[in-house]
Amino acid sequence: MPSIGLVLLAIVGAESGNVALAVLFAVLAGAIVAGLLVVLAQERWAALLGRLSASVAQRLRREADPEQWSQTVVDFRSRVSSGLPGKLARSMVALVLMVIADATILTLAIRFTGIGPDVLPSLLVVGTFWTAYPLTVMPLFGFGVLDAALLAAFTEAAGLEAEASIVAALAIWRGVTLLGTLVLGAVVTLRWRRQARKG
Repeated sequence: MPSIGLVLLAIVGAESGNVALAVLFAVLAGAIVAGLLVVLAQERWAALLGRLSASVAQRLRREADPEQWSQTVVDFRSRVSSGLPGKLARSMVALVLMVIADATILTLAIRFTGIGPDVLPSLLVVGTFWTAYPLTVMPLFGFGVLDAALLAAFTEAAGLEAEASIVAALAIWRGVTLLGTLVLGAVVTLRWRRQARKG
């Protein structure tokens, strides 16, 4: 997604800072995929990656055990490697569709708050969101961090006079995509528990 976002930003002639951020995120995404492929290629590489990760983690937490981490990565490799090509293709399609839906909701929220395409073009909104998408790896879909990055990029493009509307649009987007899913999950969980008690 960051690499596609980079293309969209190039189309709309985004500022070089945004493009540099897009390149950084594209490189990080590529590194994650490359790391997964290395882990899946051979068991000894998976074990080595586990040990190296533990040695890095030991700088923050001394109790990180390299042998335990190594075994965990090897176990992960054995579970994931079975039928990976088909599963990976399906999951990538699902992920792309999910991110497209998220970007669409964000774009609509921006339009609903009165910011037109002449102020913030849709390609800029979607491209910026896709380049910043790796921030969603943080807790609660990157809550706070992703919002700040989007607010800064959109305000830079639209001007300070649009900042209040952008904040409102981000609140609407979060309400739909984050709170909405939590509410739906709670409703489903409560219904499931009631059915389990009756059954």
